[in-house]
Amino acid sequence: MQDDTRDKVIALDHQRRNLRTHLVGEAKQTKHNLHPRALIERWKGRKRQQLTSAAETGKQTLAKNAPLIGLAGAAILLFTARKPISRLYHQFRTKTRQVKDRTS
Repeated sequence: MQDDTRDKVIALDHQRRNLRTHLVGEAKQTKHNLHPRALIERWKGRKRQQLTSAAETGKQTLAKNAPLIGLAGAAILLFTARKPISRLYHQFRTKTRQVKDRTS
């Protein structure tokens, strides 16, 4: 009977040591995971992944709509340059009128 209880005590002590080692290991891992540097690294990783995903989506959208984007760019360019173009046109017209008036 005494051997039976002794074996039980040894087994329970072994189990207790294993559980304690496991608990200490988990505590160290948790402490590492909750360290501010580790939190910042995980946050940066998530943000980097989100930016990469957004960039890929943007590239695909740009590739699909390239002609439309080109037309819009040309329209914006012409709209922005309308006054200088108009001014040049009027200067050209006045010069040609002056030349015609001199030759007449």
